[in-house]
Amino acid sequence: MLLVLAASAIRFLRYWRKFKKLRAELETQRALVSDNVEHSLVLRMMKLATWRIDVANGEYTIVNDYRDTTDTVPMASGVPYSTMLSHIHPDDLPEVEDNLSKIVNGGIQQYHHDYRILVSEEDDDQYCWESSYAMVGDYNDDGTPKTIVGASERIDERKRLEQALMESAAKAEDLNRLKASFIEEMSHEIRTPMNSMNGYAQLLQSVDLSDEERQVCIDSIIDNTAKLSDKFKSLLSIVETETGNSSVHRLPLDVNVLVSNLASQAEGRNKNPQVEVKSYAADSQCVIVSDINMITTIMNNYTNNALKFTHKGQVVIGYDSPRNHKIRLWVKDTGIGMDREQQRRAFDMFVKFDNFTEGVGLGLSVCKNLATNLGGQVGVESVQGHGSTFFVELPTE
Repeated sequence: MLLVLAASAIRFLRYWRKFKKLRAELETQRALVSDNVEHSLVLRMMKLATWRIDVANGEYTIVNDYRDTTDTVPMASGVPYSTMLSHIHPDDLPEVEDNLSKIVNGGIQQYHHDYRILVSEEDDDQYCWESSYAMVGDYNDDGTPKTIVGASERIDERKRLEQALMESAAKAEDLNRLKASFIEEMSHEIRTPMNSMNGYAQLLQSVDLSDEERQVCIDSIIDNTAKLSDKFKSLLSIVETETGNSSVHRLPLDVNVLVSNLASQAEGRNKNPQVEVKSYAADSQCVIVSDINMITTIMNNYTNNALKFTHKGQVVIGYDSPRNHKIRLWVKDTGIGMDREQQRRAFDMFVKFDNFTEGVGLGLSVCKNLATNLGGQVGVESVQGHGSTFFVELPTE
């Protein structure tokens, strides 16, 4: 009886040990499953792909892939990692190859690199940005790397932001340079007429001047006063439009009368007998609803530039027949014209292409801001050496 009980106890203990071992294995499996779920969740949330390279056979395998890869070249698992490298942009390939070679040969333990990878096999010019992290995952008995493990992510948006930031920094630097140049130029543009006015005023105090000489002094003072007034008006217009304090007063406006008056006033300012100023009306009647003061400022700035850079020929102020509730007013000249780069930057603030002419590079930027306030846009068409046409397109109502 005792032997039977002892045998039963021994069998029970054996079964109990097996049960405990099985339960421990089940707990381990549950923990592994839980870890894998959490691991997959992290990869999915981070939109990462994990991969490994078998150093012995050079086999590249993607383990998990949660990247936004709908537009990229599908990469099969178990391919030579040279296949993966063949999809990397030629400019980025040398550094990626160098890092992989070093980690495979045990030269380094880990690396991180950003590179461009092919999006479409049909279009070898279309790439996306990826960032990869890699490290030695396992070692052989002799201490050499056995497997390389890594993770990759798409970073197109980050690269776009970096590029936008660099472009903004470059623009800010360019703007600061232009501001410094503007301040220097503005100082000169104000000081010159002020000195001229002061000189003529002192001459007027002389009793030895003839009536004709006295009139020349008075005319010069009036002319320089007008120049200063125009410069301060440009500055005030910039401040008002940039701060949003510029108010629009829309009233019915006869465009034929406007261009005729603008041409008459421009003819009065024209000092060059070899340049003819004319007006052009596309229709016998044309009435729009807009702000006459803003339009006049725009067209006068255009006209003054045309007179400044036209040495022979004509300056025409006109408009095209309204279409689709929009009208284009323009100033056309036969002056020196502009190249493509000058046309692109013409309406930027503080831009001045000829440092030997009057002006501080504000007039055209004022035009752009005023046109925007009126719901329109500005532009220029030009051929270098053959003249320019500056225009403003505005709503008719």
